[in-house]
Amino acid sequence: MVESVGAVMTPNPIVLPGSTTTLRAARAMRDAHHDAVIVVEAHGLGIATAEDIALGAVAEGGDLGHVEISTVCVHSVVALVPSQTIGEAIQVMRERAFRRLPVVDDGTPVGIVSLGGLAFERDLVGDLGSDSFFFEGPSGHFDFRASSLIAFVQVAAKVSDETWVRHLRQGNYSRWFGEILNDAVLAEEAAAFESRDDLSAAESRAGVRTAIKRLYATT
Repeated sequence: MVESVGAVMTPNPIVLPGSTTTLRAARAMRDAHHDAVIVVEAHGLGIATAEDIALGAVAEGGDLGHVEISTVCVHSVVALVPSQTIGEAIQVMRERAFRRLPVVDDGTPVGIVSLGGLAFERDLVGDLGSDSFFFEGPSGHFDFRASSLIAFVQVAAKVSDETWVRHLRQGNYSRWFGEILNDAVLAEEAAAFESRDDLSAAESRAGVRTAIKRLYATT
């Protein structure tokens, strides 16, 4: 079953007008134990995090009581809907370089999702079932199943160089990242390693592992 954005979003988001002071926004986040707020602006929605407030307020002179949240937020973000799949949401966020997005239902903000949280939920610790990556050994049998990205990294470190290179040369890694995980960015990076004949198995393996860890960092 493909999980939806609505099932994993942080519900009951803090929604504030752009004229709200960063001090009030910071207090609202503290009281609700949230790390971001949705900002209602004249031409759409914005997102502001605690980090945005801290850095933006310093840039504006450090007075949280006089700096408006619209001054420090990310403007005109794309709004997701609860019915979208986690894969679709991750693709939108990677393509647009957003780390958090509001979730809107019939024009009303109902939640917030983060890129790290979505990736963690679906790819890092989930079980992809029949969509798992299956490492085929020299015997032609599927010797190892990677049910998530964490499992992929772990299993990839254990398989033989022959098994690793076999899938590398067939383009199986980029195909799985792109077609199953809907991650065009990771697929492109993996494809770059798949196209190089000058790398050893250890070097290409380390390169793919590094790309996964960088793109799927949860902080």
